[in-house]
Amino acid sequence: MGQGFDLVVPLPAGPYEDSEPGRAVLRGAFESAYREKFALTPPGVPVEFINIRVAVRAPVSGSDVVLEGRPGEGARAALKGTRRAYFPGADSWVETTVYDRYRLGVGDRLSGPAVVEEEGSTLVIGRGRPRRSRRAGNIVMTLPG
Repeated sequence: MGQGFDLVVPLPAGPYEDSEPGRAVLRGAFESAYREKFALTPPGVPVEFINIRVAVRAPVSGSDVVLEGRPGEGARAALKGTRRAYFPGADSWVETTVYDRYRLGVGDRLSGPAVVEEEGSTLVIGRGRPRRSRRAGNIVMTLPG
């Protein structure tokens, strides 16, 4: 049995086609990344794509897309409770307010220390840094400059 491993391979500009020349371009990108990582020529086995990740950037005009958020009722409506969290600046554990991201509304203001929880991420807000929820649902944070 062989071993499996993941190797991130930057691909050359497409488009790609299902043909021998098209497959040769992709195989060449894999072989180049393999040699760079392992200092070896890849063994003569078929190359298998397990996962493909795509990053896309596109300009969005503020006047073209407007996302309306729920009017804020104050951050208290989103309060879940408190818990102790470690903050390196305080060099200790600090009692920290915990908010439910989905219950924050437009204009709600948060002050740190706080933790804002949602399904895919957690936002940690340091002591004394006010934040507010914007019309598009974003939380705006101004970092000390």
